Amino acid sequence: MLLLGLALLRGEAYAAAPASPAAASANLPAPARIEQWLRQSVRLPDGQRLRLEIEVGQFSPGLRLAPCERAEPFVPGHARLWGRTTIGVRCVAGARWTTYLPVRVGALGPALVARTRLPVGHIPKPDDFVMREVDWAATRTVPLANPATLRDRELMRPLAAGQPLTTDDLRLSPTVRAGDPVGVVVAGRGFTIGVEAVALSTASDGQRVQVRTGNGKVLSGQVDGNIVRISR
Repeated sequence: MLLLGLALLRGEAYAAAPASPAAASANLPAPARIEQWLRQSVRLPDGQRLRLEIEVGQFSPGLRLAPCERAEPFVPGHARLWGRTTIGVRCVAGARWTTYLPVRVGALGPALVARTRLPVGHIPKPDDFVMREVDWAATRTVPLANPATLRDRELMRPLAAGQPLTTDDLRLSPTVRAGDPVGVVVAGRGFTIGVEAVALSTASDGQRVQVRTGNGKVLSGQVDGNIVRISR
């Protein structure tokens, strides 16, 4: 039985359990080789310098494979070398078999982390966050590390204290909210009309919004500051 054991590979020596003759004849890649292959194969987000943290799992206990001259790791199907995932190992000389191995690929780097709980709709400020090292591979989407990304944004979901801020947590702050009074400018060939109305939905600059005028007519136009522009 081959036991690679779950081990964190950070440059330390790796001690593997003795392999059975059947597993040894399969010529499975050594843990150090798998770790090296993972480091060379991982694709980091553009422009990010992250510190990789690799965990290599173990092959199935009692694994029995035909003798192999050379076996190589590969990424199966649509798997991604990010977070907890599985890689494949296949014989490329001497036999025809494929087996699988669980691994974890962590990527440690800076991120804005909430100091306290922040509710939906909160307008985030740099003081709401502290910069900490987090595992980028453990978040839903890419963490944010630049306070400048908070400008003109609001939270679209709550953040717990200690939770990193990601690209999916922010949206443009609405310029117009439902119930706000707005000016409406209707422009057409040779005419421009200005009326007062009430917004029926929430929208940011450049987005479309419906409004209701004083006579009850519902119109749809594009938000431009505190004005809704309608072209005829």
